[in-house]
Amino acid sequence: MPKRNGFEVFAELRADEKLRSVPVIMLTGIADKTGIKFSATDMGEFMGDEPEAYVDKPIEPIVLLQTVKKLLAQSGGEA
Repeated sequence: MPKRNGFEVFAELRADEKLRSVPVIMLTGIADKTGIKFSATDMGEFMGDEPEAYVDKPIEPIVLLQTVKKLLAQSGGEA
């Protein structure tokens, strides 16, 4: 993303009362770029809140599909 990173966008979503409940899937290549494994739990410790899902790049399409289906099922949406 050219102007902001995903962590900044996540913080903005969580700070906005209207958007706070929107499920977030973090798609990140930070582990690939830095060699440091990062997770939703790590993100929660770092930022004070966790995304609903955390997927490392490069993304396996089936993993992303399963993740979206899981979040939809949890929210009562179609899976």
